[in-house]
Amino acid sequence: MAHTGEKRKRENEEENNGNVSTNAEANVQHPLSGFELKAVLRESARDKTIFLHGKVSSGSENCNDAVIILEKTPFQMDTVSSLLKNDPELKLQLKNDIYGV
Repeated sequence: MAHTGEKRKRENEEENNGNVSTNAEANVQHPLSGFELKAVLRESARDKTIFLHGKVSSGSENCNDAVIILEKTPFQMDTVSSLLKNDPELKLQLKNDIYGV
């Protein structure tokens, strides 16, 4: 049997759809706002990832080294459908005797 406090916490989380936010979160600065890019370490079109090296300043003069990994998420079916339904502006980038892109 759950304790009353635990049950109440679960009920509150269910009411908020599991999203519990505080005022402190609203005042937090974006973590990449002080990022200064130094180099691209690796870029992969196939994996849809990029590794970036840079410095992050936290408002003071202290700068810390940072590596950021960005990865593109997979396409969503509804997004793909809307892209194809609209009148997209297409541009030929590559053409050879086998296929054209």
